[in-house]
Amino acid sequence: MTKPQLILALRSHQKKSRIAKAVPRRAEAARPQAGRAGAARTSAAVHPTKNYDDLPWSYGETELGLMPVDPFRIYAYWDFSPEDWNAVCARGRPVVLRVYDVTMIRFDGANAHSHFDVPVRLETQRWYIPLWSAEKSLCAELGWLLPDGSFQRIIRSNVVQTPRAGVSIFGDARWVEIRWTRRRPGRFVRRQRPGTGLPPGLRRTLEAQAAAITASGAGSSSAGPIGTKPRFKPPG
Repeated sequence: MTKPQLILALRSHQKKSRIAKAVPRRAEAARPQAGRAGAARTSAAVHPTKNYDDLPWSYGETELGLMPVDPFRIYAYWDFSPEDWNAVCARGRPVVLRVYDVTMIRFDGANAHSHFDVPVRLETQRWYIPLWSAEKSLCAELGWLLPDGSFQRIIRSNVVQTPRAGVSIFGDARWVEIRWTRRRPGRFVRRQRPGTGLPPGLRRTLEAQAAAITASGAGSSSAGPIGTKPRFKPPG
C-alpha cells in the first residue's frame, strides 16, 4: 500500500489523532530501506568490483618510452625482457635516466644540445621528470655511469615534443583573396590569384620583381611590325 492509499484508508476509519500517529510510523519504516540502498551505492563507489591483480608485472619486451605531460614535465616508462632484466640486475650498479635536448637536430647519440641525469629505481617501471624549459624535443636513455665518467647505454627512448607554455608568437592573420575571374553559363567561377596567400611584404616584392622583368623584356624586344619576322644579326 502506498502512502496516499494509507492516508485515505486511515481517514475513513480512524480519527485525526490516530492518523497523525500512523503516518510517522510509515515514514520511519521506509527510512532504513533507503539508508541501506544508499550505503550499498556508497560501498560500490568506494570499493569497485573490478580489480587488476591479474595484470602482469612485465610484458617481456625491453623498451623505454617518453610521453609529454605538460610544458614542464614528461613521463618515462620502461620494461625489460626476463633475459635483459637478469643481466641488468647482475651488474649491481645504480641506473640513471639520461635526458637529452635534441631540439631541431637529428640525434645520433653524441650531438645533443645538453643533457641531465635522473637517478631512478628500475623496479618502479615509471618516472615523472620535471623540466625547466618548455617547447623542447627530448630523448632519454637508461644506462650506467661508469667510474671514468662515461655513460653506458642500456636502451634509448623515442623523441617527444613538449608543448608551448604560452600563446604563440605568430598572431598575424593570413587572408586569401577570392576573385570572380569569368562567368560561365548559369554560374560564377571563383579563382584565386597566384600569390594572394603570401604575406603582404613578400607579395609586393614579388610583384615589383615581375614588373621589372616585364619592363626589361619589353624594352629589349627586337620584334618588327606585325606580320613581319623579327630582325636579327647572324653570328660571325
